[in-house]
Amino acid sequence: METKYSKLIQCRNFREFLATALKIQYAKKGKVNLSHFSKISGFSSRSYLSEVLNGKKGLSRDTLVKIKRGIKLPRLYKKLFENLVFLEDKTLRPTRATKANIQSQIKNILQEISNESTIQKIPNKKNIVGKVETFRVFASLGSSAKGADLSTIKRRSKLDEKTVLKALSLLKNEGLIKNDDNRFYCINTKVDFLNLDTDQGIKDLTEEVCRDILCKADSLFADKKNISFFTSFSIARSDRDIAQKEIQEAIFDILDKYQADDGDDVQNLFFVYYNK
Repeated sequence: METKYSKLIQCRNFREFLATALKIQYAKKGKVNLSHFSKISGFSSRSYLSEVLNGKKGLSRDTLVKIKRGIKLPRLYKKLFENLVFLEDKTLRPTRATKANIQSQIKNILQEISNESTIQKIPNKKNIVGKVETFRVFASLGSSAKGADLSTIKRRSKLDEKTVLKALSLLKNEGLIKNDDNRFYCINTKVDFLNLDTDQGIKDLTEEVCRDILCKADSLFADKKNISFFTSFSIARSDRDIAQKEIQEAIFDILDKYQADDGDDVQNLFFVYYNK
């Protein structure tokens, strides 16, 4: 599946990658703004990045961190950029990492990106939609390579064993997971649970999530770690569609930045932007 990041996997070195990533980041502005990027990344002037892109200067550990902070890319693409830097500059590589190690890491990252671009469909969506716990359990499984045991899934999902086992059985029956030697593995980390090209799946889940929030309202809002937010605001009608798209992209960018298949804590985010 083609995405706006697809061109990045064709880049041969970190400079080409960075130049392409900046074009993607500033696509809506019409041209790359190195001054702005330098500022948000923590550089004192734009000249340094210009010299890096032109091959006149290399990166240091500090400047690599700054660029990763400023560049808006999903987690795997940031890892790819970092390893392209390591491939060229051995002084920045992790201790004892060889060129062969880095090349192998790049190959693995590209495979992960390829896997993520393939979205698995579910034939019997009605068996999944409306069961919020199933989403939490699936998110707790870890990467398709490492998987997770029952105790890890319970800890990550914060669900009791009976609920976890019921969700795991459902996921297995739908062909979404497999188990081996007391560990559970997702077949594909990217699954279209709702068939998002239709409205019914989202409608069903919205109703279920709203019921869940209503039932747990007291405990949800008593926990200061949870965030609740509502606002009504005026906007020019001509800007409405653009604003909706930018808000959606901003949320996806944040999720891409922090989402980790092997993360140790599952979080829930429910978002509705409506005009009625």
